[in-house]
Amino acid sequence: MQLPRWARLPAGWRRLAIVNMVLMSVALVIMISISLAAFLVTGDFKQTWIFHTTKCLDISTPNTLVHLLLNALSTIVLASSNFLMQICNAPSRQEIDKTHAKQDWLDIGIPSWRNAFRISWFKFVAWSILFLTSIPIHMIFNSSVILLDNRMGDYRMTIATQGYFEGAAYIPPGASLVNSPPLTTYFNNSDQYQPPGLGNSSLIPDIQPHTDNQSITHAQYLASTATNAQGWKMMDVSACLGMYTEKSCYGLRDYRDVVIIVEGPGWDDPHLWNSSEAPHQISQTATSEKNPVFISTQCRMFGELQDFTPYCRSDCNSIIPNMSPAENNWLFNISNWSQLGELNWFRWKASLYPGGENLLGFVSEHGLEHYNWKLGKSTFKISHCMAEPRISDCSFAVSKPLFLVLIVSIGLKLIVCAIVIWTLGPEESLVTPGDVIASFLSSPNNNKCVRGPMTQMQIRTNRRKVGHQSLSN
Repeated sequence: MQLPRWARLPAGWRRLAIVNMVLMSVALVIMISISLAAFLVTGDFKQTWIFHTTKCLDISTPNTLVHLLLNALSTIVLASSNFLMQICNAPSRQEIDKTHAKQDWLDIGIPSWRNAFRISWFKFVAWSILFLTSIPIHMIFNSSVILLDNRMGDYRMTIATQGYFEGAAYIPPGASLVNSPPLTTYFNNSDQYQPPGLGNSSLIPDIQPHTDNQSITHAQYLASTATNAQGWKMMDVSACLGMYTEKSCYGLRDYRDVVIIVEGPGWDDPHLWNSSEAPHQISQTATSEKNPVFISTQCRMFGELQDFTPYCRSDCNSIIPNMSPAENNWLFNISNWSQLGELNWFRWKASLYPGGENLLGFVSEHGLEHYNWKLGKSTFKISHCMAEPRISDCSFAVSKPLFLVLIVSIGLKLIVCAIVIWTLGPEESLVTPGDVIASFLSSPNNNKCVRGPMTQMQIRTNRRKVGHQSLSN
């Protein structure tokens, strides 16, 4: 009578080991096929292979499926490898008897460093290779497929009150009077400097009304934003400023332009600026009407590496407010604008007109006490932000160097497994306590004092007895 095919396989742990080898082989073939496809597309093993691109809004489901596949493959490989590691770490009956003869013991049924140094050198080397080749699989398997997204650093930041959205009249460039040309100094009005942390003010028109393209573009943006931003994503202050502040920014993927809404009716220019000495040319801007727009400027976010540590920088870092630890909220402090950063000898727009001698700057702190919305403070609470959604593409890419490391690791595991199955011979590893009990029942120990497996307590008791006998002799 001919036996079925499954019955022709080796019995015991070898049959299950062969099944595990087949599963690892399937995983290896899949990874080799992906690597070959990546090589044929890109032509080398260095460049990543982008194999799927979709909208970032739709990336959640593909990302879940890809990582489920990666986790399934890594689980198959690690589970199969762990089974062979358990076989190599488990002692045979001969190794147990040899250890007992030395008044020592071995662990049964658990991974054990103690067993590793008391089993045969062949099993120790095989166990070590299986252990070492599992490290890359644990560390880099999920990282072998990379999720790429397209982040941008250019965005427009506008600070305004709610009246900006409700049709209140606004006067460009805003109550802050940030305009082009940029900063001058007390010492030389002909010198011009790019103001630190206020974005690219060269893109903002001069304070005098013009009909040039720059002025028209700026006015059109303010008009379109006042209408369109009402349909943008409303974000709470912590999420918004966490995305746009210099310390926590990481590039813009899902959003770009932002409008920061502060509480209050608007800015009253004569109360905000000490414009009593200003010439008539600025009278059209510094009016007595409330201006709901404080500033609207083009910003840029960029990465920087310092001492091997990456940082995210923004050229609008002087506009973004700081958090008030005492009040646990975000405040916009207009008094900070009178002196920018550590450049104490600068005053923002110390001269708003070429060659003039009269200064136009923020009023002093004493003067700001008279310009208040709440309790005479010059700091105004931010209500929320409106961020413009951005549709961007995300891609999946295969890292071929990482795939190569994984392929080598799995290949070594397969070779070791085949050698272990072929080499161990008739000496069976006793993996579970049941295997040990069955072994001692079928072949009792020749030592008349020991009839079955020995416990740690028995070993320790026998050691103490031997020690006492040696002392008495």
